[in-house]
Amino acid sequence: MYPELTVYIILLNAFRILMTKLFMSKMHDEWDQHTDFYRDMSSLITECLGNVRTVKSFATEKKEVKRFDEVLQKGRSIKVNNFFDYRSIESFLSSFVSISQEVLILVLAGTKVAEG
Repeated sequence: MYPELTVYIILLNAFRILMTKLFMSKMHDEWDQHTDFYRDMSSLITECLGNVRTVKSFATEKKEVKRFDEVLQKGRSIKVNNFFDYRSIESFLSSFVSISQEVLILVLAGTKVAEG
C-alpha cells in the first residue's frame, strides 16, 4: 500500500542487521581474549602457588613471583572497556534505528492521511 515506507523500513533493518553483526563480531573477539586470559591466569595462579610452596626452601620463590607478574602485565594490556564500548554503541545505534523507523512510519502515515 505504501511502497516507499516499505523500502525505508527494509533499508533501516538492513543497516541494523549489518551494524549488529559488526559489533557482535568485535565483542566476540574481545570476549575470547578475556576468557583466554582468565583461564590462563587461573591456571597459572594455581601452578605458581603450588610451586611457591613446593620450592620455597630452594629460593625460587622470586622466580615464580616474576613469572606471575609477567602474565598479570599481559592481562593489564588487554583493553577491558572495548567490549562494553562496543555493546554500548551497538545498543545506541539499534535504539536510534528503531526510533527512526517509528518516526518515519508516523510521518509518512500522517502525510498519506493528509493527502487523503
